[in-house]
Amino acid sequence: MTVLKPSPSRFEWLNFRQTAVRDLAFALASPPLLCQWPTEFIPQRTIELPDHQFWQSHYQRYLPRLRALDDDPTELNQSLAKLSSSRLGIRFEALLSFWLNDHSNHWHDFELLAKNIQLKDEKRTIGEVDFIIENKLTHEIEHWELSLKFYLGEGALQPYEWRGLNDRDTFGRKIKHTLQKQFNVERIHLPELGEKTINKRVAIFKGRLFYPDQVLDSAKESLANWLHPDHLQGTWGYQLPSEINWRRAARREWLTPEPTPLQQIKPTYLIHGLYLGTPIEQAIDDQINPIERMIRVPSHNYPYRKTYTVPTNCKPIAQKQLNI
Repeated sequence: MTVLKPSPSRFEWLNFRQTAVRDLAFALASPPLLCQWPTEFIPQRTIELPDHQFWQSHYQRYLPRLRALDDDPTELNQSLAKLSSSRLGIRFEALLSFWLNDHSNHWHDFELLAKNIQLKDEKRTIGEVDFIIENKLTHEIEHWELSLKFYLGEGALQPYEWRGLNDRDTFGRKIKHTLQKQFNVERIHLPELGEKTINKRVAIFKGRLFYPDQVLDSAKESLANWLHPDHLQGTWGYQLPSEINWRRAARREWLTPEPTPLQQIKPTYLIHGLYLGTPIEQAIDDQINPIERMIRVPSHNYPYRKTYTVPTNCKPIAQKQLNI
């Protein structure tokens, strides 16, 4: 079994007391999943992938505001309370939207002109644009598409071998859809602003990748050219190592964990989903570094069983699925 360890990236977001502020800090400070497009996916036009330095510089610039919100999160909480869905991707989008719309100081050089713009062919909806932004420094109109993903790897860890909770949701499929379907807009009509020409296209991929217990070093080495070296990591399997105290993560904790959860002991049975582990004497900046582990219930017909041998002594008694 792989030795579990925290992600190599620093967990800046754990320094905040308020749940919403931790999530906002995560949205800014967490590293991207991609550093470049995999070789089998060639964009037809230039689509940029903001690097870790981009996010860290904006996080540091926004840090005074995050600290103020941590003292009084009312404004941020009220903004998130308007969400009609608890889906993590929707929350991630709302967090970045709050940051872009925050004009309480000169926190960044962007203006969010519009978001969630439906594209229609006569009466039929053919797509949606996440963010249209004006860069105040370059005076360019930027089109941003956001993705928050949690994928489990199998086999040789190639793009189509990273899968989400939905069997059809693979990293390769998402990358292909992003490149071929989500950036086909040249000009866009905005209410009250008229028609704008898109000058720059930006794809944002954040989240966490879970590696199988029996991953080969050669498979990991093959990822070096397209996965960001600092991407957040966890492991996945069918068991929880006994030397760590585990608890099952609530849906929102897929972004950032609660520092004082109600349940901290090892679960008596396993349910398909995310578990957080508490290591002993392993801290960064006086904060406990969480260990993330995804559990698959082997009695379900999951695609991972094609390339992963289920331990014979693994007999989970629950067969529920986590719906996120």
